[in-house]
Order: sequence, then structure tokens, then C-alpha cells
Amino acid sequence: MLDEVEKSIVDALKDLCNNPDSKKWENPRWTTEVKNTLGRIGKGKKYLVYASGCDFRSGGEWLYDLTWLVYEGDYLVDVPLILELEWGEDPETINDDFQKLLLGRAEHRIMIFSARNSIRFNNTVNDLITQIKECKRSMPGDRYLFVCWVNDSQIFDFRSFVFDS
Repeated sequence: MLDEVEKSIVDALKDLCNNPDSKKWENPRWTTEVKNTLGRIGKGKKYLVYASGCDFRSGGEWLYDLTWLVYEGDYLVDVPLILELEWGEDPETINDDFQKLLLGRAEHRIMIFSARNSIRFNNTVNDLITQIKECKRSMPGDRYLFVCWVNDSQIFDFRSFVFDS
């Protein structure tokens, strides 16, 4: 079940796919557009947004490809979102980025990747969920949103997972 933040991300990324120019974009442009889209959502919620290669590059990357942070004075008090983005379909490359999310303590963990088709998407997500379940640092309530650019249909597909034991 998607929460409010996840719904806003899914809706915004679906809208991005409806951009008439998006069918011509190469991966670097998609990366920029995705980061800008999620960065605007974070800014709208009054979070500090950190990412490189997009409108939010002034703060640079903060451990992850995109991060939402909350500070009170000089103290970091919350991490609402961390995101890793890997357009390659190679499972090892996706795992390298995903495993950073396994270590992160954030309300939302977003993994964006690509797959040849929906079968490959589901297989990859099932493997990532197995990793969550096997990781001794996973805690009940850990939220993940998997976002996949499915090459054969040219759309994003989504799947959420909340760890419960």
C-alpha cells in the first residue's frame, strides 16, 4: 500500500512519462528529469534536497543519488527519503546501488532501475525483497519503493514493499 509520499512520487513519474519529448531522452536526461521531479516534491515539503547533475546540485550528493534531509540548527534530525538510481539492467550493478539503501535509515527508500520487460522487473524486485528479508539490519516498517523503466513498454512500473518481520 502506497503512502502519501509514494503516491506523489508515482504520480509525478507517470506524468514525466507523458511528456511528449520523453521518448527521445537518453539516460542522462532521464536521470536529470527524475532527480528534478523528486527534488521538487521534497522542496514542496520543505526538505533540504541534495543531488548532483540537476536543479538541486548546489548541495551536491549527500551519500545517495538524491536525499531529503531535515535539520534543526546544525543537527540532522530526519532523513525522509534516500534514492538510488541505476539504469543498467545488470543485476550486480543494481545490487551495488540497492545495498546502499539497505544500510540507510530513512523513512522512504527509493530504488530506480530499468528492465527489458515486466517479467525481468518482477524478478529483480523479488530478488531485492529477498535481500531486505535476509539483511539483519532490516527493521519492521522499513519502506521501499521500486521504480522500473520497462524498456519494452516504455513506461515506469512500480512496486512498494514494507518490511514486517
